[in-house]
Amino acid sequence: MRIAIDTPKEAPVGEVLEAAATLAKAIRAAAEWQALERAQAAFQRDAVLQQKLARHDELSKARQLARESGQNWAGREMVELIALQDQIQRHERYVQRQEAGQALVELLQNINQAISDNLGLDFASNAALRRGGCCG
Repeated sequence: MRIAIDTPKEAPVGEVLEAAATLAKAIRAAAEWQALERAQAAFQRDAVLQQKLARHDELSKARQLARESGQNWAGREMVELIALQDQIQRHERYVQRQEAGQALVELLQNINQAISDNLGLDFASNAALRRGGCCG
């Protein structure tokens, strides 16, 4: 007596990749993706914000060089760096970009959860190469 076991049909790799491309297209069309693209574009177009970011980067590099050479880096430049960081993080365009980015992360986490539920394992964490350990 033979017992027939219903096994899922193996999907060709091309079909799986096509489904992945369809998912990517749907993500790019999602409101969260579109909002992040708009927020990023506005962030990059804001000349005042970009000047503040450039100055912040310049001061951060100077601070890092001072640390590496054992010099004490404080005073006026440190006050300016802290003030710039505060101004940048409170800037409307920065806040909009951060909020849009968080909304997209939440969407991607929901997508990962849906895929993971269907696979029976955490899709995103299993998609990364494992390194470390004795043989990793």
